[in-house]
Order: sequence, then structure tokens, then C-alpha cells
Amino acid sequence: AIIRPDLSKPERERQRAAWKEAVMKNNKAGEFLFTVRNLECVKVQYKEGEAHRAWEIRETRTSNTQLRVLSVYHPNHNLSYDSLLDCLKDLISVRGNCIIFGDFNAPHVDWANLKASDPKCRKLLSFSIKCGLKQHVMSPTCLNPANVLDLCFTNTDIVNEITVGDLFSDHRFVHVSLSRQRKNSQKVSTVKCFRKGSFDEINCILSRIDWDLRFSTLTVEEMYQDLVALLSNLIDKFIPVKILKPSTKLHSSDIRKLQKKKLDVWRSEGNSVNYRALALLLRTRLSLEEKRITENRLCEGSSPHAFYKFVNSRWKSDEKIGILRDSAAGEDVTDDITKASLFSDTFSSVYTTDDGCASEFPVRTSQCLSSVDVSPHVVEFHLSHLPLKANTTPEGIPSIFLKRTCTSLALPLSIIYQRSLQYSIVPTVWKSAIVKPLYKKGSRCDPKNYRPISLTSSVCKVLEKIVRCEVTKHLNVNRLIIDRQYGFRSNRGTVSQLLSYQSALIGICMKKLVTHSVYVDFKKAFDTVSPKKLEIKLHSYGISGSLLCWLTSYLTGRNQVVCVNGSTSACSSVMSGVPQGSVLGPLLFLLYINDIGDNFKSNYLLYADDLKIFSHSSSDVQHDLDVLSDWCRTWQLDVAPNKF
Repeated sequence: AIIRPDLSKPERERQRAAWKEAVMKNNKAGEFLFTVRNLECVKVQYKEGEAHRAWEIRETRTSNTQLRVLSVYHPNHNLSYDSLLDCLKDLISVRGNCIIFGDFNAPHVDWANLKASDPKCRKLLSFSIKCGLKQHVMSPTCLNPANVLDLCFTNTDIVNEITVGDLFSDHRFVHVSLSRQRKNSQKVSTVKCFRKGSFDEINCILSRIDWDLRFSTLTVEEMYQDLVALLSNLIDKFIPVKILKPSTKLHSSDIRKLQKKKLDVWRSEGNSVNYRALALLLRTRLSLEEKRITENRLCEGSSPHAFYKFVNSRWKSDEKIGILRDSAAGEDVTDDITKASLFSDTFSSVYTTDDGCASEFPVRTSQCLSSVDVSPHVVEFHLSHLPLKANTTPEGIPSIFLKRTCTSLALPLSIIYQRSLQYSIVPTVWKSAIVKPLYKKGSRCDPKNYRPISLTSSVCKVLEKIVRCEVTKHLNVNRLIIDRQYGFRSNRGTVSQLLSYQSALIGICMKKLVTHSVYVDFKKAFDTVSPKKLEIKLHSYGISGSLLCWLTSYLTGRNQVVCVNGSTSACSSVMSGVPQGSVLGPLLFLLYINDIGDNFKSNYLLYADDLKIFSHSSSDVQHDLDVLSDWCRTWQLDVAPNKF
């Protein structure tokens, strides 16, 4: 066990008692690896074999060089060391300081003279010499017999002192003092506190501007750049800056007093009856306070979104992106900038290039939608319904700022929106995105197990909402979206789709027939949509004129940067796909996949890109799979083979 040095005396006593109890029962004692609270560390991996267990963590931001810590347990000297040494050889192949602790159970090694009288122990000694490892523990660490079983290896001269202390069950404590320098400069993070901004002054300044005169001679790009520059100056002037301190949980004054009293008693009396009574009282008070805070937050939630946001905050762990594995280079990536670049390369690798084949697609309606109303009152309505969130955007204007200035900004934004739609010009910053990798499932070390979520301009999202409302109205009036699609549609969801599926299954079962079902998922569906082929489908659904040209401009010429733990990658071009995290992206994808079942013989259901084909006839299902293969080839979408 590697014990954290800042544990309190009662905590150390509990660890000692648990260890003794495990040894008394002849059970395998657990291995613990603790870290000091104020050191930023990340767990890399855990490897277990028949004859060993090895934990690995890495200290990431404490000093100028990283430290890799390995905790090893080899349970029996009679077992072979081969698998353990192979594991260690892989784990220590890293630059920087590496330290290995653990119970190796190698009693027949004279570490002072580097001699071994046993073949198995000789392998361990030979391994340490070949790898350039120095073993620092020279005094016996076991009670009976007196052998050196608990070892400490390092690959650099990092150990200042090692002390073998008192007995801890049948082993002794081993205290290791390391030579580590802390970073001199600490990064201070600041954020704009928009909730405390002087919006009365901001609105007063904005309301005095003659926007028609100001924008009269400017292009769409210049108009938006001018507006962003003005708003950025107002934000710097009237929005206060807040310094982010390390996250500490603030308790009530009564609990803080009780915490101080408990600490004083522990320092003066140790693990006394009085101390245990205070500790029990403190735990009870903390539990009651946590329960009260939870109930208040649940009662204050005014919407289902707020409720599920609170539930997810308790259910999901808010972990930073740890160490990644670069499979191409065969090495671990620890630097945040390099991680961002690795994610950028991974996300860019899935993009598709249009094959140039002019796909035929029949016209679905004679009704056309070529323009959208973006009058000031419409813009103000959508601005006023934005969430009060200081979200990250490429131009630094969050939705909370737009909401608090909705009346003042309605006119200038309506002018920019009208010009943008009229001339089919999308400002450059609207095509930019800050991509945050979102973990899906699988190994967290594999960048392929993350989904790119695009953080785009809030100003652009308002126009996207206006366009989406008009396009959705056009699609619903003309009944252009199939009823079998349940994803990204109002008043529909997974439950309604399951009910439809259940009803169909019951109908087949009542006919005493067998149901054949196939579940299909597409590979990176949102990221591989061809903009040119999407334009063909939009035109067939009645989207035409300047609106179609604007949507084409919106989807082409996009770029993005990937942000990981505050560090960003270089800007990269987006060759295909609809941006995930945007307003129009889901609707555009539904239109792209809307015709997938036109030639199916079987019944089918869709939830966004998840396709379910089912029928009592196996030949019909096979026919539909062949049709699906042809459709995917035509429209350049691939089925995920591991999910098919």
C-alpha cells in the first residue's frame, strides 16, 4: 500500500486495522494508491495478470517534469516474474521520472551487492540493471523472516531519503522522500461575470446608435465585424471580471465552527471519545445540509431541463480528458495542446470528399420556400427566449448578453440577418466552431471514443432558429418528413417509437409469425454528410432561391479548433457533415436520411441515424439490406460494421 502522507491520525488507524484484519484472516490485502489532494494526477491504466497487479498514475501539473508512479504487487515468490517484468517494461518506457513501489516478494536478492541466490529473483535483479533502475530500500521490511520484500525503484536520481519505519501488520512502513520542485508560476483563470453586468448602461448606449446609417456602406462581413467590435468593447467596460479560485465547498457557519472544533480536539486529544463524538455529529450535520441543498435545487427547477441537468451533474463524473494513446506514433500523449491536435486529426480523418456523382432525386413537392422573415420583432422574440448562460462562442458573445440586450440588438441583428439571407453570405465567424470532445464509451485513452460537439456563434444560432422554424413549418404543412422518423421532432421520442414498434410486433405475433429485426447504425453519420448531395435533396423538398444558397454557404467553408482542458489545436477545415451542436444540423440530417426507406418492402423505424428494419419475411429483410447498401453507396454514408 502506498499511503497518502496527509491522512489524519484516525484515517491512518482505520487503514492499519483493515490491513491487520485481512492478514489475520489469511486474505489477500488490498492495494491502495492515494494522492495528495492538491496534486493534479491522472490514472493511466491498471494491469492484472495471474502473478501480479500494477497500478499506474501520472502527476501532470505539479512540476516542470512529469512523474509516473507504479504500484506493484507480486503475491508469491514461487510464481514466475515473467509477466510482471513484461508489464513493467511496457509501463516504464516513458520520458521523465518514473518510480515503482510495491511488494515484490523477492527475498533472495542482496540489493547492496546486486547479487541473487535464486533464479526467479535473479531475473528481477537482471531486469532492474538492464532498465537502468536503482533500488533504494536496503533494510528489511518484513517481520519474519527479516527480508527486503517492499522495494522502491527509480529511473532517475529523484529520491532524497528512504526510511523503513514501524511495523504495519507483518510489514513495515516505507517512507520515501522525493526531490520535486513545484512550478513557480501558477495560471490564474478569470471569467466574465455577466450576471453582475451593467446592462442598463449597455442598453442605453446601443439604443442611441443609428444602425441604418452605421451599416449603410458596409458589407455583411464588415457589418458583423463592426458589431462584434462594439459589443466586445462594451463587455470589457461594463462586465466585471471574476477570478476563479480552486473549487472549495462552502458550508454554513455552524458547520465550519464544528469542523474547526473537531480539528482542535484531534490535535490535542487524538482519537479520543470526544473526538469520535464530534466526528459523528459533523457527519450528521453534513448529511442533513447536503439533503437540504439537494431538495432546494430540485424545488427551484422550473423545467424538465433544469431537473435533468441536476441529475446528470450527480450521476456523471465531470472528469478532464486524461492521457490519450496515439496509436499511429505508439506513444502516450499527456500535453493538452498535443491532445487537442490529436483530436483534431481524429475528427478530420472521418470527413468524406464528394465523389462527384450527380445523384438523381425526385422532386417531393411543388411548394417552395425561398425566403424567411427576419423582422426586428421576430429577432427580439428569439433573443428574449435565449437561456441565461455564459456559453463559449468563437466571438466571445454569450447568449446571456444577447438576452439581456434583446430589445437594443433586435434592429441591428435584423439588418445583418436580412442582408445575410438576401445575398447568401454567411460571416466567417459563423462558420467557425470550437469543438469540445465528448466521451461516448470504451477506453478513455482512445480519441476515437469521443464525439465532436461544436460550440458555434450564439448570434448565428438565433438566425438558425428563425430559419429552422420556417423550414419546419414548410415541411409539416406539406407532410414531407416521414412518420417513421422519431428523432429530433417535437412530441416524439424513444418512448413513442418503442410503442409503435411494440404495436407492430403484437400484430405480427397475433398472426403467429416470426419477426426478423435488423438494427443498423451509421458510422459517423453527422460528420460524413456530403454538402453537395444535401443541396440536391434540399432543392427537391422545396427549399430554393436565396434560402437554399444561404444554407449551402452555411455548410461549406467551415473551420474548427479543438479545445482540450483550455488548450486549443490549430484551425482545420471541415470538409463534410452537419455541425453537431448547431440548431440546423439535426433538421438537415433528417432531410438527408428521409428517403432511406422509399424502396423497402419491410416495415422500418428511424430515430435520427438509428434504423430498425423488421418483417415476418426474411427475404424481404434481405432485399431491404441490399437496397440499403445501394443507398449508402449512392449518398456516401457507411454502416458501422461493429454495430451491424
